[in-house]
Amino acid sequence: MKRILTFVSLLLVTGTILLFSCIKDKVDDPPFTTIKFDPDKVVTIGDLKNDFEEAGGPYYIEDDVSLFATVGMAEESGNIYKASFVQDQTGGIQLIFFNAGGLYLGDSIRINLKNAIVSKYHELYQIENIDVGRNIYKIATNKFINPRNVTMNELKGNIGFFQSTVIEMDDCLFTDYVLFENGVLRGETFADSAGEITKNNYFRQCFWDSLIVRTSGYASFANKLLPTGRGKIIAIASVYDSDVQLVIRSYNELNMDQSRCAIGSGGTSIYFEDFNDDWGGWTTISEQGSQEWDRDNLNGPGDSPCAQINGFYMGYYNNTDWLISPEINIEGYTFLSLNFQTAKNFDGDPISVKMKAVDAQSWDDLDLYVTLSEGGFNWTFSSYINVLKFFESPYPEKIQLAFLYTSTNESGSEWRVDNIKIKAN
Repeated sequence: MKRILTFVSLLLVTGTILLFSCIKDKVDDPPFTTIKFDPDKVVTIGDLKNDFEEAGGPYYIEDDVSLFATVGMAEESGNIYKASFVQDQTGGIQLIFFNAGGLYLGDSIRINLKNAIVSKYHELYQIENIDVGRNIYKIATNKFINPRNVTMNELKGNIGFFQSTVIEMDDCLFTDYVLFENGVLRGETFADSAGEITKNNYFRQCFWDSLIVRTSGYASFANKLLPTGRGKIIAIASVYDSDVQLVIRSYNELNMDQSRCAIGSGGTSIYFEDFNDDWGGWTTISEQGSQEWDRDNLNGPGDSPCAQINGFYMGYYNNTDWLISPEINIEGYTFLSLNFQTAKNFDGDPISVKMKAVDAQSWDDLDLYVTLSEGGFNWTFSSYINVLKFFESPYPEKIQLAFLYTSTNESGSEWRVDNIKIKAN
């Protein structure tokens, strides 16, 4: 167990507390209360997280240590139970209570942490063993936190800091929806209020990426329909293992009445190849067989050129053929999405889509994340593929893509590839 001895100065608690606000050099004497307070034993949320990492896991607080914070989310909506999210100028953390009730959104509080446990639940920092009546002194009310506007890029890249804090995001839209029989767009519900079942709904910004909005079946808005438009969302940032999640405080904090944007819109195009003029630096390698990748000048989307290969010529043949991109510079980007189009006909193996850092010896297989044409030479959009999920940070400066074609002496499809694009954010 780790014992906390001395800590840094205390933030001003009589005004509105903002993330990243300034701190006072001297601690104000709080009003009289039986909840013990030692001005020499004051911690921040950042201190608690650092001590957790130094301890290598959960630790117990033995002294009358105090934490000053503001409630960013309480139990009013029913979306959380026996818990609150609080934050100070160093970040946010979840409080876990013995009993429900007692705190409200905007409460400015001092928490005596004696006998509390600082822990993690699936990567979410939390403070356990809190009794609202015995551990928490309410200093003021209606000290609402201004949400910090973030992109999905920023949130996912720094969820260790943003977790348990109030954030807002623009240009958001839910991806889960169904259609009425008459074709009118209708949202799914946030959760199952009848069965009291929690539900994960996915949403994205106009850029390609997505994350989870998690809603309890006990939430007051559980049976409301997901908005079908686009707009702003205010919520608490959370995390479950590697999944970044949002927890909605109130249905009224969704302002999503703008028109939906197309999947993958937004971002900056940093690479594009349509094979219209030549190979664009792509190379072909034939490991087996006489059939090879070639440019087809007539059968791309809209009768444009494309890359093409067919393992059948007066019979089937064993073939293994690579179509490999030039080096693509991705230096400085933190989110990348890859998409392309394919068209196929005849029975045979699917093409395999691969990627690697330029200096890597082996290729990563993207097949599980790719949608390919199913036949009839129907041009099919690949979906948007999160390129950087296949690499550890720091990310490579340059990558290469490849399409691998195979056929046998019993079957061989014809495949066409075109409009290969990478967008960055």
